[in-house]
Amino acid sequence: MKEIYNDLPVGKQQEFMRNFFETKSFIQEKFGADSLNLEENFYTKQLRNYFDSTIKKRLNIGFDKLENIHKSVDDQLTSYDFDYGINGITKALYDMDEEFVSIYHDFIKNWIGKNIADGRKFWFQKTPTIRVHCPGANSKTVYPAYHNDTFLGHHPYELNIWIPLTYLGNEGHGFDLMDVNESKEILKPYDFDIFKYYAEVRNHSSQAFKVTSEKAKPVTTEFGQILLFDVRSLHSTMPMHQQTRVSMDVRIIFDEDKNNHPFAHTGLGRMKTPFEPGAYYHEKAVQNSSFA
Repeated sequence: MKEIYNDLPVGKQQEFMRNFFETKSFIQEKFGADSLNLEENFYTKQLRNYFDSTIKKRLNIGFDKLENIHKSVDDQLTSYDFDYGINGITKALYDMDEEFVSIYHDFIKNWIGKNIADGRKFWFQKTPTIRVHCPGANSKTVYPAYHNDTFLGHHPYELNIWIPLTYLGNEGHGFDLMDVNESKEILKPYDFDIFKYYAEVRNHSSQAFKVTSEKAKPVTTEFGQILLFDVRSLHSTMPMHQQTRVSMDVRIIFDEDKNNHPFAHTGLGRMKTPFEPGAYYHEKAVQNSSFA
């Protein structure tokens, strides 16, 4: 039985993070970068069409394109809750129907399996994260919220896959990202106590927020591309003012990375979800474009 990472003394967690930032990730080894855009125009079109029709049906609204959803709904649906940064439109998409599951599983097996995994066995996020990010009066009070996913309890060897389902407008996607070395330098003054940093950076008048905001850069991934980025990179949703952004993010982890890692991980939210098959990850792994 592996020791649960969240139960470690803070000093042990700091030691792990300090060493973890000195390692070379899969993305860095394979692609020579902390993040990169990969071309994918088949599943992104299917997903865009799916969410266009599904949002209209579930909310009983009409709009000409996903980028204009916010023009057809009231503030109650576009406003974010302060604990989880989720709005009412996103909540309406929690239940995945058979059509979505079919597209999603095909994407995982056929695209990720071939373009990223290269035949390696991997586990994937059972329920992908769908985000409908609208211009809204309270978005500035919730975002930016700079973090990397380990701040939320995620497994440190996950790969982050981010898929924009709307077009890149004049103000971007409302998503900022920085590279691993910049992230490391920001965490160094906190001796890699990520919770101390996270508590400070969420105060928008803090020095941590000022320094992080200066380093983070807007993501410019086009519709028809997929962004792959290192789990250690600090990032945040940013307030939008002109259009809605719909996106999907997925995490995967290679089987050997999960097995060789000495700790077990659980989410820090109200559900305390284990990052294990059948919980956060799908009960079946993927290898060579098939469920293993």
